[in-house]
Amino acid sequence: MDKEVLDRYIICRYLYRIGKSPISDADYDVLHLAIKEAGLLPEYTERSYDDDPIPFDLLVTYGYTSVDVSNNTPRDDSFLIEDKSMSIDSVTSHEEVWSFFSKFKGIRKVLSVKLDGNNIKCDVENDAFNLCLTRGRDSNGFDVTQPMRYIFPANASLPGRFLMRGECFIDESYLESLRKRYDDSIYKTPKSAAISLLLRPSEHSREDYEYLRFYAFSCDGLATSVSETYEKLSQYGFLVPPYLVLENEPETYEDFVVWFESILDDIRDKQGSLSADGLVLEIDDNAIETEIQGMYDNRQIALKYHHWKSKTYTGVIKDVIIEQRKAFCCCKVEIIPIVTDDNSTATIINTFNPSFLIDNGLTIGSVIEFERWAGTVNIMVGGKKIHLDTKEVLA
Repeated sequence: MDKEVLDRYIICRYLYRIGKSPISDADYDVLHLAIKEAGLLPEYTERSYDDDPIPFDLLVTYGYTSVDVSNNTPRDDSFLIEDKSMSIDSVTSHEEVWSFFSKFKGIRKVLSVKLDGNNIKCDVENDAFNLCLTRGRDSNGFDVTQPMRYIFPANASLPGRFLMRGECFIDESYLESLRKRYDDSIYKTPKSAAISLLLRPSEHSREDYEYLRFYAFSCDGLATSVSETYEKLSQYGFLVPPYLVLENEPETYEDFVVWFESILDDIRDKQGSLSADGLVLEIDDNAIETEIQGMYDNRQIALKYHHWKSKTYTGVIKDVIIEQRKAFCCCKVEIIPIVTDDNSTATIINTFNPSFLIDNGLTIGSVIEFERWAGTVNIMVGGKKIHLDTKEVLA
């Protein structure tokens, strides 16, 4: 395969990461699959583009000088490098939430809206951000300190130096203005628009940053509980996710379901027009030590059901792609491309294991059901058998 094709693939990964992809999602998927099947660039094809180094030389060689990489020069990241952000285990039923309540029975809990933005971790000291990085392995995220300083709360002064985490996105009411002023193919969602402003400040006006929102959801050492952290952050002028403090849960599962259904409705009202992909339920006492299992901290769970259930899409299978990994077999399917609600083109659906297709009798021409997770990954959730000759849906 031509070296220029491989170079441009690497560039596409970077530009895709910052919300400025030069090709469509469908074309990128085809290019990625071709390179992977050829056994080329395994150091790229076998990892997330979030872990790629910035291809400075290639960006210059191929004329992508409009991409602002000047704010990604080395900086003192010693305060952030030890931070190991944990993932949150997802649950999809009242039974799983009840199990969490039972495990931490009698302990006050906080239920907050899991905002759908770009995860940012910040070294903040007194009245300024020292360093702000997008989410990445250890400290190798993108440096977005300059644009984050634009939105530091006026007159805020914290009592020392802290590690703060939060979510960044654009006020949805401003999206149309961005589309008219710039490239309308980039500013698809509040999340993707925000990453464009964060990574390319030289291409945007200061007025645009008046609509950039940063909601802080943690600030290590600021307080002894989650609720107190939110209260103090609010006092300092930071935005925090909508939340509820939960106490005195019912004793029986039946009563719990009724009680919790009402709470879910209440916090959905608090969410308002904010974009969210679930809720976070966690114990309120920061002093309680909990078990770490793999990449999950047992002190919290993410709720992905009820008002926050992902939309289910359907597509027609064009091809089945099976890859042998070190210890297991990975399976994906290619579908006839469809456009999802976030204006992305879905072409590849993860089915994880071939048995899921076999058990459901799914093959080329069958209908597959899938959800988009985190706005980027398409995951199979079901399917319908199709008669290979008549193409009728079978019961």
